[in-house]
Amino acid sequence: VCESPTVRREGEAAVRCTNKHCPAIEKEQIIHFASRDAMNIDGLSEATIEKFADAGYLKELADFYHLDNHRDEIVKAEGFGEKSFNNMQKAIDASRNVKPEKLLYALGIPGIGVANAKLISKACKAEWSKIESITKPELLEIDGIGDVMAEAYVSFFADEENRAKLERLKAELDIDESFEEE
Repeated sequence: VCESPTVRREGEAAVRCTNKHCPAIEKEQIIHFASRDAMNIDGLSEATIEKFADAGYLKELADFYHLDNHRDEIVKAEGFGEKSFNNMQKAIDASRNVKPEKLLYALGIPGIGVANAKLISKACKAEWSKIESITKPELLEIDGIGDVMAEAYVSFFADEENRAKLERLKAELDIDESFEEE
C-alpha cells in the first residue's frame, strides 16, 4: 500500500511491510483490536472500522473510546442511525473492562496469538505491569515462547511510540488483574 519494502520473517507465512506507519498495517491493527478474540467490540464490522479509519475517527486504538466525539457524523452515515450508534457505544463501553490476556492479544504484537497471550498472562499472574516489563529471558522460560516471538514482544514494549499509545489506551480501560491458579 505504501510501497515500502516487504519482508518474510523466518517461520512465518505472512509477508510484512517494513514501514510500521503503513496505512494498511495501522488499519489492520485497528480491525484486529476490535475482533472477537481481542476486545470483542460487537457490531463493528471490518467495513465500518475501515470507514471510521478513512474518516479519521480511528487513528489509534484509544480512539475507539472517543467515537462519541463523532456521534453526529456517524449517526448520519449510510447504514447507521441512533440505534446502531447506541448499540456500538454499549459494546465499546463493555470492552473497557478487559482481562490482561485479551488486551495483550488485542495489541497485535507479531507472533502473540490467543494461546501465547494466555501463557504470558499466566506467567505474570495477570499483573499488567509485569506483562509490560517481562524480559526476553523470562519469556523464553515460558513453554511455547521462542526466540523470534520473545524478541518481537520485547521490541514492541521497548518502542517509545508504542508505549505512548498504550498509555493513552490504558487510560480508557479497566484491566481486570484477578488471577486464579489452575
